[in-house]
Amino acid sequence: RRFEEAVQVYQEAIDADPELDDPLVSGALGVAWLSLDRGALAVPRLARARQEFPEGGFLTLDLADAMVRSGDLVRGLAMLEVARRNEKVAAEVEHQRIEADVYAARGDHERARSLYLGMRKRPPTAVFHLARCLAAGGDPVGAVDCLASSVSPIRGSVAMRTCSCRSWIRSGHVSLCRSRPTPCRRLPPAVPGPSVKWSAIISEADE
Repeated sequence: RRFEEAVQVYQEAIDADPELDDPLVSGALGVAWLSLDRGALAVPRLARARQEFPEGGFLTLDLADAMVRSGDLVRGLAMLEVARRNEKVAAEVEHQRIEADVYAARGDHERARSLYLGMRKRPPTAVFHLARCLAAGGDPVGAVDCLASSVSPIRGSVAMRTCSCRSWIRSGHVSLCRSRPTPCRRLPPAVPGPSVKWSAIISEADE
């Protein structure tokens, strides 16, 4: 949360003083927004940087990713094809993950699932996107298993357990969460009283 607040302050500073809008700074800010899963905010920053560095393969790939996450699937796919033609960037895993994201966004969860599972390795972003795809496709237990079997190198296993429990809570499988050897600490009471607000519990688990 503090990181997002810091990025927001940086964004406001650039908006207030255009002289600070250096392409390198803009690109870094775009990557920061993308890491926060804020595709719509990342697109203009990454596009600005790519105008200055059109041969920047990873900028092109990140821009394609941001476009897809913001819902601009047509432009995102077109930019992904441009990135694929850049032989200087060996990022087949990310290419496949972004393509899977497109199918998931279109509602073709089976095709997306096949692409996610076919990746030779799955970085944390792909794991979370696969779990989201499984949940949206009607397999909440599979989504939880996907998260529970992975360990985030950034957040650690406690946050991963919380994310898993959140998925169970969202899907109504609270009993599964309680059955875990190490359930997350934000698990709601066994018999929630009338004062328990499930939306509040889910919101709290999101933090």
